[in-house]
Amino acid sequence: MLAAMATCTVSWGQARREDIPGVGANTVWFDDLGDALAAHHAGIPVLAMDLTRNKLHELPKGLVELPDLRVLMLHKNRLTGLPPWLTDMDALEVLLLDQNRFTSFPNVLLRMDQLETLSLGDNFIDEIPLDVDHMTSLRHLALWGNLIGRYPASLGDLSNLQTLDLLHNDMTAEEQELVSSMLPKAKVLMSEPCLCEFRDQPRP
Repeated sequence: MLAAMATCTVSWGQARREDIPGVGANTVWFDDLGDALAAHHAGIPVLAMDLTRNKLHELPKGLVELPDLRVLMLHKNRLTGLPPWLTDMDALEVLLLDQNRFTSFPNVLLRMDQLETLSLGDNFIDEIPLDVDHMTSLRHLALWGNLIGRYPASLGDLSNLQTLDLLHNDMTAEEQELVSSMLPKAKVLMSEPCLCEFRDQPRP
């Protein structure tokens, strides 16, 4: 599958385990679902998983068997959507989905009001849904490097939001002022539009 990728003159940061809000330095991470399930069946709580660079086209259903999972990192896969059963993972608080192939904000996330940190950077999302205010626990929302052209007033109803990362979205000055006025207590990260060339190439 080919995707239109933006080649920009800026360097985009990538989240590291130690940089994730709410995740302690002593957190034990699992990198293999089989190992995580074995640990769970042995009575060991599995709190964090890193499935980065697994060439995933869909989420493995086995994740739902980890009732204690609080943090899930899925950077650099090939995901285009999320399954309905994700809402059954009611302990999940941190979900990281940067550098996948989403063309829209996954609707299933709007029913996960326990999420505190959500990152969807470097995808192809063109708008923030009107119902984003259903995500009442959100503290950190990252949508950097997308194609967003719609900023609904419901953003202002995210009363717990502390940071909103909109870096490297092509925003006008009026849009930047609008978003800042909606979230006067949050740290909103925005940048001037970068000079981009779009070319077709496969995702890694």
